[in-house]
Amino acid sequence: MEIFDLATTLISIIIGIGLTEMFGNLHRLIRNRARVRWDWLPVVWATVLLTLVVNYWWAIYQGIVGIDKLGSAAELGLVLIQPIVMFLLLASVLPSFAADRRWDMPRYYEEHRRTFIATFLVYQCVTAAVALVVGTWGWNPASLIRTLIVLLLVMTLVFNTRRWDWIGSIGILAGLLFRLTTQAA
Repeated sequence: MEIFDLATTLISIIIGIGLTEMFGNLHRLIRNRARVRWDWLPVVWATVLLTLVVNYWWAIYQGIVGIDKLGSAAELGLVLIQPIVMFLLLASVLPSFAADRRWDMPRYYEEHRRTFIATFLVYQCVTAAVALVVGTWGWNPASLIRTLIVLLLVMTLVFNTRRWDWIGSIGILAGLLFRLTTQAA
């Protein structure tokens, strides 16, 4: 097996577990919908993350992630930070309530939003660092979208309002969808 095959297998496992966690939480929310006080902002963030995963897989396919350019175990470690942080995002975007707790999504979001957004910002910084190390960084559409995402995440943290959370999530989703629809096969 080549390093590319081994790395993509490990990345697949890490992200697959994160997706399982996110979809499992969504399933529990839907199944217990009568008990849930809904908040659609985390659902939009989950949609953003699903789009991010598709974008990440497409980047792997196109060779933008740099897995095929790894020259050392340290570079592999750096490349693996990205899916690990993505796992944390996927696992934390939707709440997993204990049976005896109130299923209050707005309260959960308010308690965890800064950590989620900061983790998303860390993910973007790691993505930029990986691109620099493996030599795929440049002022191209991917880097421009990445910069837009960072700016929107910083703005949501600075202004600390639901309005900016909505603007950030919708803006990031629009940027990711634009990126996905403009990439050639």
